[in-house]
Amino acid sequence: MRRMSPTASKPASSQPGLKRVLTLPWLLAYGLGTTIGAGIYVLVGKVAGIAGTQGHYAFLLAAVAVSLPALAYAEFVGRAPSAAGSARFVAVGFRRQWPGTLTGLAVAFAGLTSSATLALGAAGYLARWLALPEAALVIALVTALTGIAIIGIRESVLAAGIITLLEVGGLVWIIAAALLQRPDDMAAALAHPPPMTTQEAARVLSASLLAFFAFIGFEDMVTVAEETRRPGPTIARAIMLTIALTAIIYLGVYAAAIGTVTPEALSASREPLARVARELAGVPADAIAAIASFAVINGILIQIIMASRIFYGLARTGALPALLAWVHPRFHTPLPAIVLSGAVILALALAVPLTALADVTARIVLGVYALVCAALLWVKYRGDPLPQGAYHAPAPAVAGGLIVCLLLLFAA
Repeated sequence: MRRMSPTASKPASSQPGLKRVLTLPWLLAYGLGTTIGAGIYVLVGKVAGIAGTQGHYAFLLAAVAVSLPALAYAEFVGRAPSAAGSARFVAVGFRRQWPGTLTGLAVAFAGLTSSATLALGAAGYLARWLALPEAALVIALVTALTGIAIIGIRESVLAAGIITLLEVGGLVWIIAAALLQRPDDMAAALAHPPPMTTQEAARVLSASLLAFFAFIGFEDMVTVAEETRRPGPTIARAIMLTIALTAIIYLGVYAAAIGTVTPEALSASREPLARVARELAGVPADAIAAIASFAVINGILIQIIMASRIFYGLARTGALPALLAWVHPRFHTPLPAIVLSGAVILALALAVPLTALADVTARIVLGVYALVCAALLWVKYRGDPLPQGAYHAPAPAVAGGLIVCLLLLFAA
């Protein structure tokens, strides 16, 4: 079996490397873009249908649960900052390359498959304005986003950040309007007593399993470690801030939604936040629907970035063909890996029926979270020294993350 060398991911001296240009604000924009996606624009209705006026407790519980595996990522990025992300963490943790390679391919597959579904959804929305076949719209969209990813990481994160501002802006718009027009209803929604009966607790727990998936995405941040200045402490802070800000925004959105329409109305609507917007003066429902579509496009771009960095990182270890480790000398981006990511998305979107994709993707992500937590626990058991400046995740919290992920994996 091939052992994982601590220096296995270092590039050859003749090969141009990725460019370290990202700082905390850039990473925070990227992290919010990977986490706050189109899902929350629909998910709020599903949570309301299960937990009703106690749905905000489901989001709180989900935020706490997802923060546990996030702590493992925050420490590992200080121990082994690499474009391969989770793949590198698992390989270093178990001192074997093959589990890391399988982990990386699983993460990339999950991201690219979900992107293919997003591309089909975005094409359906664009068809309102462009009278073109769905296949042509998919090709044009994925090609354009692949081109942005090639031009440079800063440009890619800037594009993702602009769309993220639209996503978050739409949510803040709803929160602000509800605060101005229905402050008492919002306060009452947040002041609703916690679950007191076994039946209420069961509903909140069930809703929290669903809400958990509205927080995943932070793991993509570690794949830009080689393009980040002081990646260990910077990405660790960005991960924690991303989860905290996401939780605050989600709680505000849920309070605004429940304070504006009934849980039953939210649950019955296919576009719950657009339904809320129709009840709030000054918030056009069409604008909220359009923002949700931009969120879909943002998701595709971010997944192209993530998957290409995993391919690049694995290629540098010899697990994938060396061509995928080639970096463009001008753009300092892994061009072949980006092109491959875009091509896989196109192939999946145009040729493969993607049924039950959300369930498959979520289970892959949970399995990867569990592997990363287990790998870090093994590192701590061995007593590997913590590099200077790296974040230290408490072992009980990491163990809790492993347990939570396994419970969700088999119970969801």
